[in-house]
Amino acid sequence: MEKKTLEKLCNTFLYIGPFLDILTAWMIHQFHLSFTIGIFVRFFYCIFLIGYLLTVKEGKKEKKRTLVGIGIFFLYFLIFLWVTCRNQGFEEIFIEAKSCLRSFYFPLLLWTLYKIQKNKKIALSRESFSKIYFLYLLFIFVPNFLGIGFDSYEVTKTGKIGFFNSANEVSAILSILMPFYLTKLYQDHQVWKTVLGVFLLVFVLLTIGTKGPFLSLGVCLFLFLLIGIKKWIQEKAYRKIGICLIGLLFLFTFLPLFLPKTTFYKNIQVHLDFLKVDSIPEVLKDPHLIDHFIFSSRITFWYRTQKIYQSSSFQEKLFGLGYSYKEEESKLIEMDPIDVFYRHGIIGFLLYFGFVWIVLKNIFKEKKGSFSSTEKISFFLILLLSFFTGHILLAPSVSIFVVYLFLSSSKKEVIL
Repeated sequence: MEKKTLEKLCNTFLYIGPFLDILTAWMIHQFHLSFTIGIFVRFFYCIFLIGYLLTVKEGKKEKKRTLVGIGIFFLYFLIFLWVTCRNQGFEEIFIEAKSCLRSFYFPLLLWTLYKIQKNKKIALSRESFSKIYFLYLLFIFVPNFLGIGFDSYEVTKTGKIGFFNSANEVSAILSILMPFYLTKLYQDHQVWKTVLGVFLLVFVLLTIGTKGPFLSLGVCLFLFLLIGIKKWIQEKAYRKIGICLIGLLFLFTFLPLFLPKTTFYKNIQVHLDFLKVDSIPEVLKDPHLIDHFIFSSRITFWYRTQKIYQSSSFQEKLFGLGYSYKEEESKLIEMDPIDVFYRHGIIGFLLYFGFVWIVLKNIFKEKKGSFSSTEKISFFLILLLSFFTGHILLAPSVSIFVVYLFLSSSKKEVIL
């Protein structure tokens, strides 16, 4: 395959993401299928790249490293299936295989695409991020506005996720790509585009009911504001600082008026009522309530999983508990790095983040830390949300964007 053809394929593949997720939601809701077209196409793409990597001409030493790397992944996969299925039952082999491939999609794709990019010198563009972000917003806004969107939650809490199925995964995509979307709105310098873009974003964030994107918006605005004020002080552009502060004053004045009417606020109130407390400050006085309200009981699940891990066999400690553990308290923690450790054991954890470290170390060495403000904020959100909400590294529909974020970095700074 020619370099230009491969480069075009890699740069256009991301555009099918929203449509794959819509088809996945339709297949789940209509046919109740667990293996969907979204999983199939994304894994086919990864397998295609692995196959292509094997055909790429490399030096003898580098080709050996490629074969060893692929072999290590494949060997761990087989051992993982043997250990987990021997303990949980071989009738669980499909669940274990699918879950393992979903989890390892991120390091495998990151390592494979990095080696191809380095060898073939292909350029991965991040121009598509803001356009894809707009597609996700549009496919949530339209059905939610018409009242035909799918529910974000199955019980108790309210919210609509548009034509998508997984509120967690779509929220993760909206969160980590948000800095690029906001930067694009700012750099367009067209008032109607900015107003429309901000309206769509705010409407979606207020109707889906999840907290991850709201947290991300707060982080983005705070960090962009700090960057802007620092630059404006250096340039003595005090008028811009004044306009910005006036805007913040209006925001904090009117926010308390319309926030109680939103799905996001109603879900907070539902949670407070469930915990039988009257206010958020009351929650902060009790560690158990903090875990339940802020971390959605992730600390509790972590503690329970640790107890299961301590009583597990030596093989399970090395290669992981798997995903179909029979005990009722073996629910995923939804803190990605920690889930990798318990579900894939010491060896799986070292393999997973060992490959990630190798690639990221080379990327940071090659770029010499010359990342734009937008990229730095996005990287920070990836790290923060991986621990806080999960579904960043372990969901292929999300982790593929993380891969492209790392590999398509640019030296171009945000112009404030």
